Amino acid sequence: MIMTTDPVVLHVGFSPEEARDTLVSRGIDSVPVLDASERVVAVYWWCDALGPQPVRTAPLNVPLVVMAGGEGKRLSPYTRVLPKPLIPVGDVPIAELIIARFVEAGCSTVYLTVNYKANLVRAYFSDVDGDYDLEFIQEDSPLGTAGSLSLLRGRLDSTFFVSNCDILVDADYGDVLSFHKKHGYRITVVGS
Repeated sequence: MIMTTDPVVLHVGFSPEEARDTLVSRGIDSVPVLDASERVVAVYWWCDALGPQPVRTAPLNVPLVVMAGGEGKRLSPYTRVLPKPLIPVGDVPIAELIIARFVEAGCSTVYLTVNYKANLVRAYFSDVDGDYDLEFIQEDSPLGTAGSLSLLRGRLDSTFFVSNCDILVDADYGDVLSFHKKHGYRITVVGS
């Protein structure tokens, strides 16, 4: 195991300027926030430093595909109990957070491709009262990275968003869609 004995941290009560300076000077995306007992109580992210982002008023009306069928081996042993889409970020499963961000931008049709522990994912979302239409797409066997998109052939005949189920993107999805359409691209990738 490798670790640093002098980690970069903020302490409760830090100023926004101190936080931004820490992120910029260290070239990092986030920093843990410690209480007086040196326990982690929060994480300060770049999106926190940037402040609230404008909310788009015109709904995008573009379908969303969330690929959520993998085993999540890098997150083992947690994924032996919960499938990756249900791993919580705070008190909400990551797949629900991803979907909520796209729904907020105006995506109202969601396809969730599932395989590993699919019954748990289905059971969880059966209790979620979301403002969107959710359809599960079942992989009968693992299809690999983006392989589940082949199961949507014939169902999606226009532009759509696709997301892995383990990434939260702070982007204006309307800007991404406009950029994509303006340039007539077949695919546009948002990466970090």
